Amino acid sequence: MWHLAGTRKLPGDIAKTFSVTKLIDKLAAKFERKLHEVPIGFKYICELMLEQNILIGGEESGGIGTSLYLPERGRHRIRAVARRVDGLARQIARRITACAAR
Repeated sequence: MWHLAGTRKLPGDIAKTFSVTKLIDKLAAKFERKLHEVPIGFKYICELMLEQNILIGGEESGGIGTSLYLPERGRHRIRAVARRVDGLARQIARRITACAAR
């Protein structure tokens, strides 16, 4: 969420199942995003993503979906990991650039 909502500033709300950590609530508030809380089960995240503009949605067992690809579990986790790696790489590059400029 930090990378998509904060760094890339992509539009959309946040969705989570009600059993997911309250840290998501705080991050949604930090990035001024509406938070949708749904029952346990990734199918509820998927339904919401198909009905509304949801940037990212996640559930307690690791299922995650973003508006950048279809909200499904399993095979798309590789893309989710790739996006996280992309976010980390961008942060590292900024830090290296900042250090080099000193």
